[in-house]
Amino acid sequence: MTQTGVPSDGFPVAAFDRTLWYVPPTPVVVTPPRPPEMPRLELIGILRDGDGYRAMIVDPANNEIRGVSDGENLGITRIVSISENRVRCEAHGVPFELSLEAP
Repeated sequence: MTQTGVPSDGFPVAAFDRTLWYVPPTPVVVTPPRPPEMPRLELIGILRDGDGYRAMIVDPANNEIRGVSDGENLGITRIVSISENRVRCEAHGVPFELSLEAP
């Protein structure tokens, strides 16, 4: 072997000292977070309450019927507004409606 790394027979062994194939690392799979579960509420009636309305809502998670007005909270659900036949709500920043009318 000479000082340049070439054997005395002239064959450059160091030129072949390379990785023959590349094995990429196993990718890290990141599971996206599950969206928050929306409440399962059922509107069973709307009552006139002075100048406004009061909604009667079934909350099956707590096994109760509650009367709520504008601005009140029902668990994680905020009651935004109540009209004659509809309740506008918000849970986890997502607006939704409960209605007495058939879809």
